[in-house]
Amino acid sequence: MNYKAIAIGIVIFLVGLVASITMPFYYPNYQEVNSVYASHLSYVVIPAGAEKIVSNFTTNSTYNAVIAFIQSGTGNITIFNISSADLKQITTQSSLVSAELTPGKYAIAIVNPQGIAQNISYTYGVFNANFLNSFYSGLGILSTITEILTLGGIAITIIAVIYEIINRKRKK
Repeated sequence: MNYKAIAIGIVIFLVGLVASITMPFYYPNYQEVNSVYASHLSYVVIPAGAEKIVSNFTTNSTYNAVIAFIQSGTGNITIFNISSADLKQITTQSSLVSAELTPGKYAIAIVNPQGIAQNISYTYGVFNANFLNSFYSGLGILSTITEILTLGGIAITIIAVIYEIINRKRKK
């Protein structure tokens, strides 16, 4: 039996899997972005059907962007510009929102669409928009490459095993 192709498939699979799992350790700025999200992680109880402003922040420079998301619980996030007298909604309600911001004051609100009170955990990060764009674009490309390696290794292994099974049946 020729195990060479099976071994190559398993090695490619393992390389892809290890590269995918260890990405937070070697991808540039991953820890920095993660620490921003970790520093803003909060928990809040939102009454049934209610909306509550849970955080305020200010941006002083142009080209800033915010990403906010629900980590646990059922809720939707909305971001408001509160620089003027009236609240101006700048994002629609969703469990993940992102928006490019101009200098000003902003508020993050969470809406509970459920009929019961919810304990919701959420986090957000304010970053330079260009940095954020390149960070997530590169991360997406690298994730795709590691997925292709992982699935390619699985495919090579399966094809090699099927080929060996067919060859064994022909020899009998």
